[in-house]
Amino acid sequence: MFSRLRPASPDQLTAKKLYGAVVAGARTPALYRDCGVPDTPAGRYEMLVLHTFLLAERIRSIPGSDALERHLVEAFVTDFDDNMREMGVGDIVVHRKVKKATAGMFERSLDYRAALETGNAAALATQLAEHIPELKSQPDRAQQLATVIVARAAALKAAPQSSVTTGEIAFQPFEPS
Repeated sequence: MFSRLRPASPDQLTAKKLYGAVVAGARTPALYRDCGVPDTPAGRYEMLVLHTFLLAERIRSIPGSDALERHLVEAFVTDFDDNMREMGVGDIVVHRKVKKATAGMFERSLDYRAALETGNAAALATQLAEHIPELKSQPDRAQQLATVIVARAAALKAAPQSSVTTGEIAFQPFEPS
């Protein structure tokens, strides 16, 4: 509770900027319109988790960036908590939902990391369909979403380290061809 009274560290401020990029990337209209992600709280959660994961992976590749990665994940958790409260979820239930959402993020991170390490968008499409049930019946859309995510991961990997560590990064735009 009192941690909100302390001034934010430079890493916390950078993580907040980075999380803004996560939210912007996760809310790209084409992901919902063209890739089959449902524009529902569950679908938006999946996109926030996916984009948080992508940026956390990029941060993880920078030596000495553990605190920045941790603060990015904390920004996700705080945002989820705030959104639950805004939606009218009671205090007792919020804690359980936040705990479940955080565990889900770490579970998905393992799945997505393994799929991306193969370098095969089809493996990622399979994982995406596992976590976004609407994509199970739409393999073309799951594949399209996987292709977008692989491209976004590659663009993040190619981004200058200074862009990440200063919070001056954005996800690659996506419009269907």
